[in-house]
Amino acid sequence: MATTQELTAKLRELIHDAVANAKDGLTWAEIGQVSVRFVQIAVEAATELYNLPGESKKLLVMTAIGELYDALAPFIPYPWFLAPLRGILTTKLRGVVLSLASGAVEAVYYWLKRRFPDHLEPA
Repeated sequence: MATTQELTAKLRELIHDAVANAKDGLTWAEIGQVSVRFVQIAVEAATELYNLPGESKKLLVMTAIGELYDALAPFIPYPWFLAPLRGILTTKLRGVVLSLASGAVEAVYYWLKRRFPDHLEPA
């Protein structure tokens, strides 16, 4: 069984790796791939924290997703004519990303629950 500290360290390591890969720039498709994979790994890892209630697990995952967004925000490819609005757009886009991620977290969790029912509950 993983601890909260181990999960947080694992997610921060994934964020660090995503930023290292983003140094050369990212496309929107790459941002989507990184985000979806991150949500899958985060939810899967959080399910191993049997001592935490579901809402605490989701909050932990959502906080990590916010950290991922903040880390990748400088690499978001905006068109040149939106460059002057980068600060405003990045802030507004964060809210949209977290709203979408919230639904994605639920979807991944329920997919895992259907696919691997024994994995989500302690014996």
